[in-house]
Amino acid sequence: MEVHDAAVAAGALWSYDALSGDLLRIGVEDGQVRQRIALVPDPPPRLPAPAQIVGGGDVLWVRVRIGGATTLEQRVTRVDARSGDISGRFDAPPELEVGAIAVSRAPPGA
Repeated sequence: MEVHDAAVAAGALWSYDALSGDLLRIGVEDGQVRQRIALVPDPPPRLPAPAQIVGGGDVLWVRVRIGGATTLEQRVTRVDARSGDISGRFDAPPELEVGAIAVSRAPPGA
């Protein structure tokens, strides 16, 4: 396991295992992995891919590099932190290097 980044959402600690391509729900009371959610194509990338995780309430946003050593392909995934279900996903085009991600609330009525 090679973990990258961490966030707290829905009462759990979340991290990303760059070797397996899984998002990990980790129990805060004992540090044990409670759930694994596959975020990258199977099999995972040959090179461990770091990730960025942002938590906001019951939602996680995770950015993972999915391309090879010479490409900039990145996947951004929205995860329901209560259920672990993937509720959205998009791949950034190779010509767009996604930097830091952030979460904000939409204005009322939007």
